[in-house]
Amino acid sequence: MSSGFKDYFRNYIKKRFHIRSADEIRLSGEDLAGLYNPYYARMSDIFHVAGFASAALLVVFVLGAVLFNIKSVTYENFYYFIKDFDAVVSADDYATSSVIYSYEDNRTYAGYKGGLVTTGKSSVSVFSATGRKTATYYTGYSDPVIRSSLKYFLIYNRNANEFSVYNSFARLFSETLEEPILAAVICDNGNFAILTSGSEYKSVIYRYNQNFEKTAAYYYNDYVTSMNLTSDGKYLSVTTAGTAGGSLSSRLLTYKDKSEEPSTLADGIPGLIVACGIKTETALTDKLYYNYIGGEKILLKGREDNPKELSLAGGVSLIKADSDSSGLAAVLSDSVGYLLYYVPYKGEPVSIRLDGEPDNLKISGSMVYILYPDSVTRYNITAGTFNKKTCAAGAEDIIISSGDYVFICYASRAVSIGY
Repeated sequence: MSSGFKDYFRNYIKKRFHIRSADEIRLSGEDLAGLYNPYYARMSDIFHVAGFASAALLVVFVLGAVLFNIKSVTYENFYYFIKDFDAVVSADDYATSSVIYSYEDNRTYAGYKGGLVTTGKSSVSVFSATGRKTATYYTGYSDPVIRSSLKYFLIYNRNANEFSVYNSFARLFSETLEEPILAAVICDNGNFAILTSGSEYKSVIYRYNQNFEKTAAYYYNDYVTSMNLTSDGKYLSVTTAGTAGGSLSSRLLTYKDKSEEPSTLADGIPGLIVACGIKTETALTDKLYYNYIGGEKILLKGREDNPKELSLAGGVSLIKADSDSSGLAAVLSDSVGYLLYYVPYKGEPVSIRLDGEPDNLKISGSMVYILYPDSVTRYNITAGTFNKKTCAAGAEDIIISSGDYVFICYASRAVSIGY
């Protein structure tokens, strides 16, 4: 017999005939009664009940989340949710990112979920933050323009009638309008607006929710020169231009979600407004902050009582500008050279003299990225510091991937640079 079988047989005989060794100790129920501790027994019962309660609350939470969002519980959303696990990466993976695509003139670029969307004539390609291509779509658009958000990205055919909305893996919605599309904006929750014209009106704006339902239409006898949405899609800002008393003037309007009548934020603004931005903060009531860039000045109305203004007269001209929920950044030229002007919604404006003429700039909070012909410089406005990285010549755009990484975009590739 093997030793294992012998041990098993020996232990079986001992248990069967109640045989025990001399050093073996057995405790009876009376002996164990003295070891009972009421405190630990009570705590054990409490944790036992708490475990069941936590499980029950989890079930209630999941059921409640499903019931309150039952319209969003679809096979397609579940499919994209699972696939997104592979598309989302940690920040450590950004440094190895390299994106390759076919060469095309006049490409356009946008950031999307830490990655990159680029489109040339007829097609659009989507890349994750690690440079992996997640999708390519045929659009057939001859002059495509991209507008992106945290949820979707939108592509429209400039001066044509078509637009489409996508995520990382599929075309979700398409529509062909009766008149050519002039502009589009999309916000982080998926709401978007399309600017076109009409047979009886100079400008028409169609507003859509995140389910691609048309929620409002606005008609103008003046020309709409810019528009923007708050990040939650609740408010739409619109600037219009018309003649009053023989001179050109503009208005800044805002529409609440599903409203038909606008509120006027500013009226009688001299000249033409080329860009506007809007931000909301909710306390007991919504507080609206806004900015606009006109032919004569840059204005931002933040938390302070008085707006912050910068005159564009006296030889000062606008080169580039960008804005987000933190504020506005602009590159200006004057008699001395080039200047970075940063104005936040909370705090005082900052001006920084630049070494040369920049090709582009992007803003992300208090970070401003400026693309030069052979380098990219990140200005940390809050810390008062800057960090310069060299890059190859010929870059067409700069796309912010994360707080510490950007894509430098060329006609056939994009290179990730980390700070």
